[in-house]
Amino acid sequence: MRAPLRAAGAAALVAVLAGCGQTVDPGDLTDQVSAAVEDASGSAPDGVDCPEDLDAEEGATTTCEVSVGDETYDADVEVTGVDGDTAEFDVAVPDELRVLRVAAPDVEEQITTQLAEQVGTAPEDVTCPEDLVGEQGATATCTLEADGEEYDVAVEVTGVDGTNVNFSIEVASEPNP
Repeated sequence: MRAPLRAAGAAALVAVLAGCGQTVDPGDLTDQVSAAVEDASGSAPDGVDCPEDLDAEEGATTTCEVSVGDETYDADVEVTGVDGDTAEFDVAVPDELRVLRVAAPDVEEQITTQLAEQVGTAPEDVTCPEDLVGEQGATATCTLEADGEEYDVAVEVTGVDGTNVNFSIEVASEPNP
């Protein structure tokens, strides 16, 4: 089975502005950069330091330092819009922190298609609780409904080829209790 990967990278975020000087609240900025890194990498960074205020004007930028283990990375932040007391901004998560993923709906679709081809009928429903990490050996457990029963589906990445991920699926032989 092959499905396209997506790279979690730049994140569009919104923050409340702080004080009369119209800057993005530093605590909010730090929290949202941390959340963007966690979304892109699958785990929270050890720390985020945004050393300067981010002016609430379109095009304003700052660079936050993201700590992961013994390494420090720069995450560039740019304000993309201001509306009243909120600012929209993008966080460019460094490539080194990004993890490629197959979106859960794409995995669900591939499972449905593959099973329809193999057994001649599609399951009633397939649900995957999270995206599949696009790395050799990564696994996930999805569930499918067929004939009123629910079964676990083991998904394992068997290889990554450029922008595609290959994965195998194995449906449990017995329905879930």
